[in-house]
Amino acid sequence: MNGSLRVGSILGVNIALHYSWFLVFGVVLFTLSKIYFPTYNLDWSEWAYWLVGSVTAVLFFVSVLLHELAHSVVAMRHDIPVKHITLFLFGGVANIKREAENPSIELAIAAAGPAVSVLLSAFFGIIWFLSRGFSVHLAALSFYLGTINAMLALFNLIPGFPMDGGRILRATLWQMTSNFCQATRVASITGQIVAYSFMLGGVLLAVMGNWLNGVWLIFIGWFLHNAVESSYQQSIAQNLLRGVSVAEMMAKDCPVVDENVSLKDLVDDYVLRYAAIAFPVVHNALLVGIVTLDNVKEVPREKWPGTVVADVMTGIEKLKTFHPWEDASRALQQMNERDSPQAPVVEGGQVVGLLSKTRILQFMKLREELGAH
Repeated sequence: MNGSLRVGSILGVNIALHYSWFLVFGVVLFTLSKIYFPTYNLDWSEWAYWLVGSVTAVLFFVSVLLHELAHSVVAMRHDIPVKHITLFLFGGVANIKREAENPSIELAIAAAGPAVSVLLSAFFGIIWFLSRGFSVHLAALSFYLGTINAMLALFNLIPGFPMDGGRILRATLWQMTSNFCQATRVASITGQIVAYSFMLGGVLLAVMGNWLNGVWLIFIGWFLHNAVESSYQQSIAQNLLRGVSVAEMMAKDCPVVDENVSLKDLVDDYVLRYAAIAFPVVHNALLVGIVTLDNVKEVPREKWPGTVVADVMTGIEKLKTFHPWEDASRALQQMNERDSPQAPVVEGGQVVGLLSKTRILQFMKLREELGAH
């Protein structure tokens, strides 16, 4: 997730704080210290409110981190890499690099987070029960954390993909139908229903005068709606491209252009001849950039003879390249993130092919129509 600050690593998983986390941490801290604890504990001193509020806020986000870490640990036990965990405005997210290979693994990964939240709720509940007689501060802190972890578990079990409950639903449907794409589609539709329900509920709360909770619920619904869309596309892509390499997707016979070729010759001898709009650019057979028809169109036609490809190309320092052995689904994800319609494939600095999103999407469409599960 962009705009994040790496703060450490646990079990080999990088932990990062998104800039929005600092905002929500401040809101949680203020709410606990100035509203929640003063409401239920009238006889505390001001410093006690802030001290207990601070410890509670930290432990709340530690609980969220442990929830996400549980997903990560189970994923890694099944040889699924986890890139990082990021805490942000709406909680936390574990960046698990690929989908599970079967519904049993999917179920185990999805259920791990809520299970840890339930255990944490029970743990803090026991502390609350034992501390009531000797420490009102510890009892108040543990009561809140026990309650909030129970709520966290219940919230995540809502059957809206890509929430944990939605993934559990998908795993169940996948197990029943043996069809990953169909299960993902149904779980995603459920996720959209949940997202729109949140937004509608937020609007109703706002109309009734509860603006703060209403707006917050609308934001949660909006975020979930976007998450459903991106997660659905990513999940389907990973499944349809499972085991497919960049070498299988790239155009192996793509022509390359020397950096000193004029734009006029590029159009006459390459664009029109090959009916292509993008060409890797080389210098002494080594890749130095890529030139597209859009680059050419930025230059007035009368200047084409005196302008060379090197003057308008996108240099290799700004270019995303791939190796033939890389995973095609991962390549598609990176191309989407960079909004790159095509990318050169290189080996030893030399161009061996050109990868295009159009080619990958056509392959996925054909594979889905042929009933790939």
